[in-house]
Amino acid sequence: MFAKQLLQVGGNYDAFRSDTTRLKRFNEFIKNEKITFEDITVDLLQRYTVFLKVSKKFQYDKTKQPKPLSERSITNHLMIIRTIFNRAINAKLVSKDLYPFGGKGKAALVAL
Repeated sequence: MFAKQLLQVGGNYDAFRSDTTRLKRFNEFIKNEKITFEDITVDLLQRYTVFLKVSKKFQYDKTKQPKPLSERSITNHLMIIRTIFNRAINAKLVSKDLYPFGGKGKAALVAL
């Protein structure tokens, strides 16, 4: 998987584990369908943000009520997608023109 290869480059184990968990949540959102970088649009990222806002944190203690993800957690989920997108641009696997983050009319990394 391209995303896993990109994450393993220059990272530590804890970061890799956290990022892998975030990617699993993204896969849950896209229903485990394969998507391309062209599919990662501002609209998709906005819908993903809404999905994250109604998602619950993983609870180790099953007797406690799950809590919603914090705004910071939502931002972290978006940051991993941005990181993979940036690395793909640097590797010349995708055009900068398709970049859905930052700028007017683009997705911001603060929870929408």
